[in-house]
Amino acid sequence: MRYSWYVAFTQFFFILLTIFSTEYLVFAEQGHRNMLIFVIDSRAVLEKSEAFKDITNKIEKRRSELKELSVKNQHELKISYEQLGQKRGKISKQEYEKRNLELSKKAKAFHENAYKEKARIDNVLIESGLIIERELSNIVRQFVSVFDDENVILILDKSAAIFSSEKLDITETVLNELNKKIPTISIDFNK
Repeated sequence: MRYSWYVAFTQFFFILLTIFSTEYLVFAEQGHRNMLIFVIDSRAVLEKSEAFKDITNKIEKRRSELKELSVKNQHELKISYEQLGQKRGKISKQEYEKRNLELSKKAKAFHENAYKEKARIDNVLIESGLIIERELSNIVRQFVSVFDDENVILILDKSAAIFSSEKLDITETVLNELNKKIPTISIDFNK
């Protein structure tokens, strides 16, 4: 799940690349020749961002809590089944089947709850990824807006460039701005 954000982020920049390439062709036909090219390491921005680290830590903490709860529930269920097995000859067949059914329902409820919790974590990842993506989009727009209308700007993902000078790399600029704007993301696992 971690790299699905990276894929979405990379796709975002390839879309920007297409848009800016098209704009450059239009500007070039109109006699505008100033083209500025920048590269960004989208994977590094994502993985080094404070918001991503914060989300990752919160999710790992939640997963750890859920794992502990699952182990506890499994242990309690195992003990209950063992106790029921010991009473098998001492209680009526009907009572045994009734208690066995109750334990089966309890086990099913544990399983369903675990599935819901996993879905909640997945939703938190998606929502958090959208927040980061939206903010990155705003940061890139602000970066581009600094330059006048005579310039055409092309931003490439660093992985798409065969070679690029460090002077063209805006990764740290974008990362620093992202960390200023969203150092953490509030998440709710109960949605």
